[in-house]
Amino acid sequence: MCYHKRMVFSCGHFSWGHEVRACNVEVAFRLGILREECDTMFSHPMHSLKLPKLCQGCAGKKTKQDGTVSTVKERLQELHQVVGKWSKKDERNEDGHKEKEAEVEFLELVKHDVSEIFKELAILSSCTPLTRVS
Repeated sequence: MCYHKRMVFSCGHFSWGHEVRACNVEVAFRLGILREECDTMFSHPMHSLKLPKLCQGCAGKKTKQDGTVSTVKERLQELHQVVGKWSKKDERNEDGHKEKEAEVEFLELVKHDVSEIFKELAILSSCTPLTRVS
């Protein structure tokens, strides 16, 4: 079991660094005594570095998620403005058409669905498993 440096990112993922100390199996392999090299990597806490940043995979996912969330927020704001305008028109015109009421109801449903998506995105963004980064 060879000792290696390990970098632990703020997202919980980690990646392996260079070898700190080779085990007896690895030394025997390098000397030609054994045919197979050591395949077990281990890290001592003194050789583990905690980095205050996300790994590359999580950083890319966060960037993409932030872009999606901002796009959805913009679209939701536009829908909210449209619903507000139509609601004001319906208040002024009490004999309004049933179609406008149906459209307002539809937009309210879309608004509700988008808010549910935001909740799911918040839940998903808080879940980050501890896995190895290559």
